[in-house]
Amino acid sequence: MLTADPESLASAATHLAGIADRLGAPTGPGGPGGSGGPGASGEPATLLAPVPQAAAFTAAMARVRGEQATVMSGFSGFYRSSAESLSSTATALRRGEDAAAARFAGMGTGAL
Repeated sequence: MLTADPESLASAATHLAGIADRLGAPTGPGGPGGSGGPGASGEPATLLAPVPQAAAFTAAMARVRGEQATVMSGFSGFYRSSAESLSSTATALRRGEDAAAARFAGMGTGAL
C-alpha cells in the first residue's frame, strides 16, 4: 500500500526539476561558474606558451570535457525523469483521494 502526501510529492518533484535544470545549465557566461573569463564559452583555454605535449593535453581535456557533458546530461535526465514520475504520482493520488472523498460523501446520501 502506498501512502503519501500529494503536496509533498509535488514539492519533491519541483525540487528534483530544479536540480535537473542546474545540472543541465551551461557553464559559460550566465551559467553556473560562468565568469566570462578564459574558457567561459565552455571550451578549454588555449595554452599560449610553447609547452611540450600541449596539443595532446588540450585534446585530452577536450575529450574528457565532452565525456563529462554526456554524463551530466544523463544525470540531469535522471533527475528530470524522477521529477516527472513524482508529479504524475502526486496527480494520481490527488485524483484517487478526490474520488474516494466523493464516494464517501455519496454514501450518506445514497448517490454513488
